Amino acid sequence: MQSIKLRAVVGALTLVICAGNIAAVASAATRHHQHAHGGHSHGHKREHAMPGGYGAWSRVADCESGGWQVLGSAYPDSLGINRANWLAFGGKPMGPGPVGLAGQAAEIRVADRLIAHYNAAIPDQYGCGPW
Repeated sequence: MQSIKLRAVVGALTLVICAGNIAAVASAATRHHQHAHGGHSHGHKREHAMPGGYGAWSRVADCESGGWQVLGSAYPDSLGINRANWLAFGGKPMGPGPVGLAGQAAEIRVADRLIAHYNAAIPDQYGCGPW
């Protein structure tokens, strides 16, 4: 039982370490869009507001699955959360393949609940490692 808890905490820490890069990418994309379109929104509604820590969670996704993509059912997310924890913290089953912005936001919400439960930080922020 302790090994399962330790693995969950290590996993949560890996998530915490990776999350900072996502915010930087999102911020750069926003600046690019504003520059390319003269700072105007052109009436586009933002359908899925990205949760805080998007950059950090993107680092986790890069480490765990090579980016925002689901590789299989044992880890049904981009962030390396095992199936049991994924479901326990509110994750919905996702098929293999790329994950869109809505899915990324949903994954971050699940991961945030997981790390909050274990009082852990987002992992993989200073290099990839098991969590």
